[in-house]
Amino acid sequence: MKNKVMCLILLILIFLINVNVSAKTLGEFKKELSDTEEKLEKNQLDKAKTEEEIEATKEKIADLSKEKIKTSEEIEKLNEDLKQLALDIEKMQKELKSIINYYQLSNTTSLYMEYVFNAESMTDFIYRLAISEQLSRHRKNTIDKYNKLIEETKNKVAELSKKQIELNKLEEQLAKEMSRLGENLSAISDAVIDIQEEIKNLKSKISEYENKFKCKDEDDVKVCEERYYNSLGQGSMPSADGFYRPLTWGITTTNFGYSDYHGTIHYGMDISANHGTSVYPVADGRVVQITYKSSCGGNMLFIGHTVNGVSYTSGYYHLATINVKVGQIVSHDDVVATTGGVPWIETWDGCSSGGHLHLQMATGIYMQDYMWYSNFQARSFDPRNLISIPLEGGSFSGR
Repeated sequence: MKNKVMCLILLILIFLINVNVSAKTLGEFKKELSDTEEKLEKNQLDKAKTEEEIEATKEKIADLSKEKIKTSEEIEKLNEDLKQLALDIEKMQKELKSIINYYQLSNTTSLYMEYVFNAESMTDFIYRLAISEQLSRHRKNTIDKYNKLIEETKNKVAELSKKQIELNKLEEQLAKEMSRLGENLSAISDAVIDIQEEIKNLKSKISEYENKFKCKDEDDVKVCEERYYNSLGQGSMPSADGFYRPLTWGITTTNFGYSDYHGTIHYGMDISANHGTSVYPVADGRVVQITYKSSCGGNMLFIGHTVNGVSYTSGYYHLATINVKVGQIVSHDDVVATTGGVPWIETWDGCSSGGHLHLQMATGIYMQDYMWYSNFQARSFDPRNLISIPLEGGSFSGR
């Protein structure tokens, strides 16, 4: 419930973002790059520290496992000793009983007289009785010692059993700590990968603005880009007055917004489609970014649009092929890509379980008004606000 409330708040903040975004200067983007490289360095240090903690925890778990095995072996041996002590006591008790019986019988008159008449001497008879008494006392003392030893052994078993319980609890705590560290490492690693990819994209774009579009640090990058394309006779980004569906047929499988299936906000909408289905731009525009083999999104295409005087960017994820290049002007009737997302074909795409298109819409022009993918996510909105696509479970035909 808490996650849903947080996601709802985030959605509200997203919708409050002003759709009219002013482009930045090249210098501002360079500053963002520098800040992000510092962030990456910190993340890498956090990653190294977490990896060290994981190794230390692994060693603790290994030592604990050895201690548990040793304790179990000690308990097992003590239990065997208890069994042997019990057998020894039982044997001694039988021998003692026999001696006592003999001693008691030796005190009867008839047996005494019989023994006397058959004895070689009285001294021999008295000696035998004395030996019997000494042997009886010895056996009793030995049994007492054995009983004491049994009690001590039981106490040791109890102490070791208690230790075993404590070791199990400690092992459980270490397992939880290991799980927490693993989750932290996974999150840090994912962040490092994302940041590295964004730094790579930003460096490439800055290089393009400097070398291709001839931008200065104080120049508005959008002005530089438009000036370049005008010089080639390609004109500015085309203006459109409406939107179209990205496929000629499809079934909506996931809505925009909080998703129980994803467990978080789904920033676009999913449309089921056979592998290799043609993908069209939702409006006339210019290709602003292409990402290949993302671990969560696969091949991704981004197109900038100006519709009724407002800037937007459309994103198309889980693509099998991309048929256009960055900077290319496209019409809403052009086949710009084909759908993918099949796990055993696009094996690098870890966020797709079947063939489909993920369509995502955001305000502003990605890689002009802002460059970070996180900003594209934050500016995303429900494509149904602009495009006639049915709710989850509904199908459509035609664009």
